[in-house]
Amino acid sequence: MRVYEKVRDYIQTHGIKQVTIAKLAGIPNNTFNAILNGKRTMYADDLRSICLALEVSPEVFIDVCCIEAAPSQKTKKGKELTEMKNHGTGTKVFDPELAIERLKKRAEDLKSYAWIMEQVNKTNVLEDTEFQHRFTRFYVLRRVKSEFVCKLL
Repeated sequence: MRVYEKVRDYIQTHGIKQVTIAKLAGIPNNTFNAILNGKRTMYADDLRSICLALEVSPEVFIDVCCIEAAPSQKTKKGKELTEMKNHGTGTKVFDPELAIERLKKRAEDLKSYAWIMEQVNKTNVLEDTEFQHRFTRFYVLRRVKSEFVCKLL
């Protein structure tokens, strides 16, 4: 599930009006609606404003520890990046080599996350370009360079 879908579901589940959150976040109504419908990219500063308006951490909407079921991807050797492989029989069989590849990738992600959490209170996130680069790469967010603002709750 994409971040904007999680935000939309959170708002609907908690019975909050979109207009209210848009106003509190300082985002024009039509822009906020476009974000929640996936018609406009949600930038890091949009997510920050929305989280502050909802009084929740960005981690409510961004999975940092869990592997989401994603469409299988191919490696350079053409292997599918999924722990379960279909061997033409219609049933999936556990493939430990592929599971190990995915776990190694997750270990790298956790190291990046730990670095971000360690640095967030030690650095000025408005000026530290290394922090900004790692943060946006980890959370896969687009941002306007001159307007990077991050405040993890």
